[in-house]
Amino acid sequence: MQILFNLIFLVMLSGCSVLPYQIEATNTPFPRTRPDDFRIEYYWETGSLPSPHFYYYEINIGPGVVGEIKFQADYSDQEPPIWIESIEISRDDMDELYEMLYVIGLFDMVWLQVEDIPDGGSATKLLVYAYGQEFTIPSFVAGEQQSKDAMALYGQIESLVSQEIWDKLMALHDQYVAENEED
Repeated sequence: MQILFNLIFLVMLSGCSVLPYQIEATNTPFPRTRPDDFRIEYYWETGSLPSPHFYYYEINIGPGVVGEIKFQADYSDQEPPIWIESIEISRDDMDELYEMLYVIGLFDMVWLQVEDIPDGGSATKLLVYAYGQEFTIPSFVAGEQQSKDAMALYGQIESLVSQEIWDKLMALHDQYVAENEED
């Protein structure tokens, strides 16, 4: 009975966390402070859409407090425009990103991709560079908690791009679609 009570208590306690990444990492060999070579490359694409509706963007952050978003309007073989915007990033933003990666376990576990990759949907990929090493979160993360953690992380990265920039890029893409869509 005590084991059942303890199990229920642990399940209830785990549900009290406000954000899915408020756990403590314990196995990483790296320090909790952000290294000088820390940088992120985040990729997102719409998935299988007909030209000219497809689009793709990458958000590059670091090293230091520099960042940009590169937005491509269509498939590469269509020779579409690519728009690049600078992103303002603070040291606190960089520290928060590193902390988030640290506590979700990026530096101390292998992030696996699901075996049955879905067809046609959007896809993401994250490359993180720190301590002279490359760490990857694949497009379709295996494991429910790791998938939730990855989605929270992606939201955090995308939130570094101002709404003004997102609106501008989406308006440019809408204009591109209008100009290149066949009747």
